[in-house]
Amino acid sequence: MPQRIAGFLVDVGSEMVLSILPLFMAGLNISKTWIGIIEGIAETASTALKAVSGWVSERVEKQKPLIVIGYTLSTVVKPFLALSNFWYQVLSVRFFDRIGRGERTVSRSGMVCGALLSSLLLFVFAGYFKMDALSQYRNIFWLSVIPAILGMLTASAFMKEARKKIGGKEKQKELSLSLGKRLKLFFFVSALFELAKFSYVLFILRAAELGLLIPLVPIIYLLYGMVYSGFIRPVEYLLERVGIRKILIVGYLLFCFAHLGFASAEGARPIWLFFIVYGVATAIVEVAPRALIAHLAPEEKRGAAFGAYYTTIGLAALPATAIAGLLWDNFGATVSFTYGAVIALAALILFMVGTREHHFKKSAS
Repeated sequence: MPQRIAGFLVDVGSEMVLSILPLFMAGLNISKTWIGIIEGIAETASTALKAVSGWVSERVEKQKPLIVIGYTLSTVVKPFLALSNFWYQVLSVRFFDRIGRGERTVSRSGMVCGALLSSLLLFVFAGYFKMDALSQYRNIFWLSVIPAILGMLTASAFMKEARKKIGGKEKQKELSLSLGKRLKLFFFVSALFELAKFSYVLFILRAAELGLLIPLVPIIYLLYGMVYSGFIRPVEYLLERVGIRKILIVGYLLFCFAHLGFASAEGARPIWLFFIVYGVATAIVEVAPRALIAHLAPEEKRGAAFGAYYTTIGLAALPATAIAGLLWDNFGATVSFTYGAVIALAALILFMVGTREHHFKKSAS
């Protein structure tokens, strides 16, 4: 229970920041290209953590110090975001905050409270205190430190240690990367698709560009997050009932549709629908690949397969949002999101051509 409370409080602080971070970076006049670089580095850091977290977890007996250090790091860097004026300052904060949060999934309750608090504070700061936009964002960043500190203190004082056995050296055999042609093909498809899967930040900025009211930005961010987290369980169920290949094809198609929607929208109203589609698509393309790898990789090579997968998409994530941002800066948002749709479609076609339904009837070596 203390760990859940601590996680919830830290999540509230983080979501207060993330729901308005795109607006803050735009307010600092950071170009879309540099925003893409910042988000690409943050996403690559997150993916790298996923690649090594299992290895670390198996070899570190006490988990509490790692959790407390992560919460502390995430908390300590938040004030520096409120003081930031340049892209490299935002980059530093974003990187260390992402490292501090680790691979832990954000709680839905933390997401709701954080985003709603940001929306409410934006209304209050703008309507009652008549603050300019940047002052509103900086004050919210300062206030986000409060739940984060409470979460850090709760974890440090009340969380109990759960001891784990340290993994043996026999696991080292999993480092062999002879994973089979189908998995290697899927890694290539995943790397290609990752170039279309750029950060939520550009989607938020597109919504603002199309006229979405600033206090509603955290709400639409919340809508996306709730749809994404709410569809994870149904996707896992459908993978068993319908099949991995079919569901992943649907995910790629939905991603194409979402990109095209953001590219062609002429006002803020349809954006709400496209954020729902974006959330469903994200849930599918996050969950289905893990199921596919677990299905195709032999049990003794599963650890190496997941490590190779996260390394592959992490490297692809690094330039993904930067490319989209560069296209936006030079040719506009329509070209940027159309590019995303084309890349996602190319990954879909390659996946459909390179795989057949019978490939998923039994594991491949």
